[in-house]
Amino acid sequence: GAMGSYFYFAPELTGGVYGAWYSKTKTNGDFEAQPLGDLDIFDPTNEDMNWYYKPIEAHKGIWLDPYVDDVLNIKMISYVVPMYKNNILIGVVGMDIDFSYFSKTVSETKVYDTGYASLYNEKYDVLVSQTLNEGDNLAEVDNGSLKVITEHMSENSSNVVTYKYNGENKILSYAHLSNGNILSINVPEKEVLKEQKQLTMISIGTIILCMIICSIIALFIGKFMARNITKLSEIVDKTSKLDLTRDKSIRNLLEYKDEVGYMANAVYNMRHI
Repeated sequence: GAMGSYFYFAPELTGGVYGAWYSKTKTNGDFEAQPLGDLDIFDPTNEDMNWYYKPIEAHKGIWLDPYVDDVLNIKMISYVVPMYKNNILIGVVGMDIDFSYFSKTVSETKVYDTGYASLYNEKYDVLVSQTLNEGDNLAEVDNGSLKVITEHMSENSSNVVTYKYNGENKILSYAHLSNGNILSINVPEKEVLKEQKQLTMISIGTIILCMIICSIIALFIGKFMARNITKLSEIVDKTSKLDLTRDKSIRNLLEYKDEVGYMANAVYNMRHI
């Protein structure tokens, strides 16, 4: 995606404009040498020379905000580095890159059903977004309702924020990139929680089904035990009336190893003393 590469000597060292600038052309896309311009352009108040003075001011390599090249009419982004020797500025070297390579990657990022990615500069100006206009400031749009996001961004290198926009609850995750830009992922909260809700419904359904099955089993066991106890009660009632005639109705209960079996054996032994 490189569109141009250049090195400019510091004019205060050379007394003039010296260096090299090669850029792609509209005709065939080949790199060709470009005129370096006049000494008059080297003015810190000249916005067209931000590529030269901003890295010097930062005293390190920096990424510039995207801009439209007047010659190629292409939106580009530049990385520029000041070159020093013994703390003396020698010049500035830089490369221009087609910004569409960056914006396409961000724009084509899809998360869940309708989630999307956005890119901001370090001042929270929109560089790429599906919902906000380029150049909008994230802290100022929608009457400042999204300022809570920029406050988080200023305090943490990466984090997750929940917020509300256009009446919809959303979840935003972000990370500061090495070039100073901020990449974010925006997803409606309902899409994130959709799978969780489905799992919750399945869990609730499973619990209800288990409760129904357990109730049926408990009812069956209760009826079974009640029937056996009823048999024992009838024998005990006969015994209380001194009716000791042979009764085989509880014989099968004598083999039980539980409380019912214990009671059945006790009644049987009492009747056969």
